Amino acid sequence: GGLEGPQDIIPEYATELRARRDLFYDGIRGLGGMFSGEPPDGAFYAFLRINPAWNGATEAASLSWGMAEHLIKHGRIGCVPGVDFGDAGEGHIRFCFARERKELTGALESMRQLFGVTTSA
Repeated sequence: GGLEGPQDIIPEYATELRARRDLFYDGIRGLGGMFSGEPPDGAFYAFLRINPAWNGATEAASLSWGMAEHLIKHGRIGCVPGVDFGDAGEGHIRFCFARERKELTGALESMRQLFGVTTSA
C-alpha cells in the first residue's frame, strides 16, 4: 500500500499544500472581511467565520446554509455549511484548499465578483 512505498513525495506535497493554503487565505483576506479565521497548521480545510452582517441568507434556514447555497448556486464554489459539523459550527463555512492552484484562483475570483470586491491591481 501507500504507506510502504517511497516517502520522498511527502515533504514536496506538504510544501505544495502550504502554498495552496497561503494562496487561498491571501485571497480570503482580500474579500473585504466577508470571512475570517486563521489558517490551519496541518489540515487542508479552511473553517472560516462568515461576517454576520452579510444579508444574502434571506431564504435560508441559517447563515451558514445561506452562504453555502449562495456560493454553490451563484459561484459554483464547493463548500460545506459549518452547521453540518454541529451547532457550534453555525456562522461558519468550510472550504477545501487542497485543489489545484488554478481552481483556487478561479474560486477566489468568483467570490470577488459575488461580493463586489474590486482588486487593486
